[in-house]
Amino acid sequence: MNFDLITMFQSDDSAIEKVKSEILDTNSKSAEYGLTLSEQDAEMILRADFNALSEQERINFGRSIAPRMIEKFMQSSYIAPSEYAETIAELINIFYEVKEDSYDILTDDEIIDVMYSFFEKESGGSLEVLQNRDMDLLCRKIRNMANGITE
Repeated sequence: MNFDLITMFQSDDSAIEKVKSEILDTNSKSAEYGLTLSEQDAEMILRADFNALSEQERINFGRSIAPRMIEKFMQSSYIAPSEYAETIAELINIFYEVKEDSYDILTDDEIIDVMYSFFEKESGGSLEVLQNRDMDLLCRKIRNMANGITE
């Protein structure tokens, strides 16, 4: 018997609408930073969330990471209104890569906080640098520690 949990969750319209509503609810805060998401943006972010889960072969039983990611990154000085939704979608993708590559040692909130700190201070707002340098280095250090390798 094959259970495709991602597909089952994706087909649950009420759950999808709830998460989409949570994403759109972030507009009340993000508008203070000049950032808002349309309904189409929210749907695109949801697809990015589901695709990232699928690519990493993960299942999310809890709350979607998207609203928490938005709430943290809306305050970034590097996110332009014209790239807001796409940036959040890419950050979600990076989040799940980090989650997988760090052996799930860090909590979701710890990953988001570290990502934000690197994004603002080390990566200079570059998603490529965040993903390919900063988060990669962090994950490598975590894996090495977990495997008893000292640097």
